[in-house]
Amino acid sequence: RQAKQGKMEQPPRIFVGGMAHGRDPARLPIGEDLIRRVFSRFGEITNVKTGAKDFVFIDFKSLDSCHRAIEAMHTRPFDEHSGGPMKVQLAEMHRERQKDMHRRFDRDGGGSQGGGGYGSQHRDDWPRDRERSE
Repeated sequence: RQAKQGKMEQPPRIFVGGMAHGRDPARLPIGEDLIRRVFSRFGEITNVKTGAKDFVFIDFKSLDSCHRAIEAMHTRPFDEHSGGPMKVQLAEMHRERQKDMHRRFDRDGGGSQGGGGYGSQHRDDWPRDRERSE
């Protein structure tokens, strides 16, 4: 879809993660056909984009369909063969995720303060520790 400024507009899309909790993927794979069967009861699906792992993006024709799917499926198992809860939410646009990451980076003073790992100390403690050793 085209927005007014000529930029691409994201269709009504949900993110679904955790579909395969407790499931043997070799014996019971989750393919696009099964995803469409499970989620089509909420509205017309226009596209399914499977991820490399345990997640998928589902495009619906309407935003109302997205909301119905979220309300019905969030925190529930994918089907009777899955054991854990799914995460079902509106998908964020790529640009919005990038803006959010930049805001966090700027707010936190330029990203990670480094360090961490075994034996490291919180950076606020280092002056006191140095004073003790002198």
